[in-house]
Amino acid sequence: MDITMSPLALHSGSGLHESACDVELQQSWPFLLTPIYREDAEAALRKVSEQTCHNLGIDALGDIRCARRFVQGCGSQHQCRYAIRHTVAGLIGGLAYGRLSYIGSADIAELSYWLTESFRGRGVMTWALKQLFMEMAQQGINKVVANVYVENVKSQTLLCRLGFHQAHNVDVAIRSYHLALTERLGSKGAA
Repeated sequence: MDITMSPLALHSGSGLHESACDVELQQSWPFLLTPIYREDAEAALRKVSEQTCHNLGIDALGDIRCARRFVQGCGSQHQCRYAIRHTVAGLIGGLAYGRLSYIGSADIAELSYWLTESFRGRGVMTWALKQLFMEMAQQGINKVVANVYVENVKSQTLLCRLGFHQAHNVDVAIRSYHLALTERLGSKGAA
């Protein structure tokens, strides 16, 4: 995937948005999606907080061995794994998905994602997920599922903003959100 300017960064200089946050965002862009590598484990060990691990439903990354298992997706059904990188800060987040089915119009994938706390609320995950959705559509995926803990309100808000709809509660602690990629992307997402 190529480096892409954020729509927020593009509008920062146009007079539409002149806040300090917009100036900082413009200076801190671009971000890049790349494959995540085993060598990213050291950065993940430093940057993935206990709260992020809780939100992902995994144990805290206590040592380099655990961090390696995390970046490699050991024990996960998510075969496609990406790093979100900042040109200065390096690894700042990750995206992963795994196909749940390969049945034509019912081709479904499950999504997970994380972002370091210092980059949240800046549009980074929105940008990254939109990039990922385009790739997923090109791979023939029609529906995306994301399961989120009930207390993770910011993640639920992000999903709703991207067009996901709450489908059901998996249990009392987890909500399942679904997105029809063909509706989200329209004809431009189809390969």
